[in-house]
Amino acid sequence: VSHEEGVILAKDFDCNFAELAAAEQVNQVGEVFHELCREVLTHRRRAKHSLLDRMLGSKTAYRVYSRGKSDSALPKD
Repeated sequence: VSHEEGVILAKDFDCNFAELAAAEQVNQVGEVFHELCREVLTHRRRAKHSLLDRMLGSKTAYRVYSRGKSDSALPKD
């Protein structure tokens, strides 16, 4: 892709853009690849955490129910 197209795609996908010539900048290609891997792992960790938060809800929304008792009969936190 052209430099301009790369910049536009990066903005569209809300990500970083790096232009490298693999034949000339082998070390920098490795560094950019490792940075990409770190960002993917960070994103996955955040996604797992937010999914868990959505499944469990906030602590204030969590209610305990006992058999034979309504939540209004239980002590408030």
